[in-house]
Amino acid sequence: MKCSSHAIWALTLVCIMSLTGCSNKPPGCSSPEAAETSRRIIVDGIIDAHPNMANSTVGNGAAYFREFLDTMKISWSQVVSNGYDDKAQKFSCEGLLTITLIDGSAITKQTEFSTQRTADGKDFLVALRGAASLIDKIGIKAAVHTVNKLGIEIKKSEGESDQYIGSYTGKGEGEVELKIKQGQIVDQYRVSMSTATEGCAGSAEGVGVRVGHILNITARDGEDICKVKAEFTTNGAVILEEVDGCSFFHGAACGFSGQLHKKN
Repeated sequence: MKCSSHAIWALTLVCIMSLTGCSNKPPGCSSPEAAETSRRIIVDGIIDAHPNMANSTVGNGAAYFREFLDTMKISWSQVVSNGYDDKAQKFSCEGLLTITLIDGSAITKQTEFSTQRTADGKDFLVALRGAASLIDKIGIKAAVHTVNKLGIEIKKSEGESDQYIGSYTGKGEGEVELKIKQGQIVDQYRVSMSTATEGCAGSAEGVGVRVGHILNITARDGEDICKVKAEFTTNGAVILEEVDGCSFFHGAACGFSGQLHKKN
């Protein structure tokens, strides 16, 4: 069952599911419902982050992508309850999350989560802190699995040109520079950004995923995440626009937004 809705609050991902039974409380910290909903948060987040893979019309690409997600197993251990808020009808929980992938490898993360009844009492929601970083990491592995199954080269051949790779400079919220290098999979790039003006400077490195003429950039430093959109226009300009969470990476008087052009 897909989440009926999900949202990102700060670094916490939330999924709403239907309640079964007539308990006045939401599912407990160690309940199967909490574990399954945690899985749905991660799976749906990966699908949303990689729409080109999830809806691929190249060979059996979509089926290979789904194969990776369907075989992914999630389990919780060392789960403890940090208390129940009777007024909010909310369990606060913590545990070790283990995600086992199709190749047998496992990713573990100690994280906090909660289960809570919705206001109408018909549904419950699970909030999973730190899920964004897991979605980024596992999503790349899912995309690599899909590309490998399709037999497509992970990296472009030597000498094959890519119009997006290069260095871009311009003005905006400071003197802004964008560098784009080839990534590990098709339509993915390694990206660095910097900005500087009098009394303010900042930089960030991350990954860019191209959808059409838009490059969606995600940079992170620990649990801090910066999202930036780079739009490649028909006149050769690149419009950089900060989307969310970038203030940690630069001062208040500058930013990564601006209009840039490719350096010769």
